[in-house]
Amino acid sequence: MIAVKRIIVNGEKKYDLINEKGKWIVEPVLDEIYGDENEFDFNPLFVRMGDKWGLLNRRGKWIKKPIYDSFAYSNFDEDGMLVAKFQGNWGFINRKGKWLIPPVFESTGEFFDCEDLCAAKFNGLWGFINRKGEFIIFPQYESLIAGNGINIFDNYSMVAVKYKGKWGWIDSEDRWIIKPVFDEVRGCFKEDGLCPATLNGVKGTVNRGGKWRKENK
Repeated sequence: MIAVKRIIVNGEKKYDLINEKGKWIVEPVLDEIYGDENEFDFNPLFVRMGDKWGLLNRRGKWIKKPIYDSFAYSNFDEDGMLVAKFQGNWGFINRKGKWLIPPVFESTGEFFDCEDLCAAKFNGLWGFINRKGEFIIFPQYESLIAGNGINIFDNYSMVAVKYKGKWGWIDSEDRWIIKPVFDEVRGCFKEDGLCPATLNGVKGTVNRGGKWRKENK
């Protein structure tokens, strides 16, 4: 069994990897390390040296030396993809540290099991890419709100987007379900089918059909 050990070197907190005999596999030069050492056969460890991140295998060998600015999430998804930042931009790598989608985006979400689209920001605007990194929905939106906190599109295949200063909802084929007329929307649709939305400075709620009602005081 391989374990992560934390020690103090010259007054600084460092990490190393030790084997079942208590011997170093990696000398204590790692500034930060996370990942499940019990899953080394499947997923690598994420390690930081200085201000860069890399990937280590179970033998303490570099899969990818520290070149990444950061990782967006704590593990690879079921398809072996991970959002990584390199030289200020975001892309997707595999478990070998190779780019599946080059780092050309200013920001990005992640792909979910039930979705083949991922939100991505390019030249200051949001659109949606497929797993090849191709824009399926052209970047044209100033902002967006994820559907239910797990998937981008909610159970009704709707996502709130901001277009020319106003909010509305589109579907996964970039069709307007609710036209962008709202000053502000908060979160997503609740269990009652309503979402808080401000129209012409007046607070209220809108349903999935686009019908808005003024807030009762």
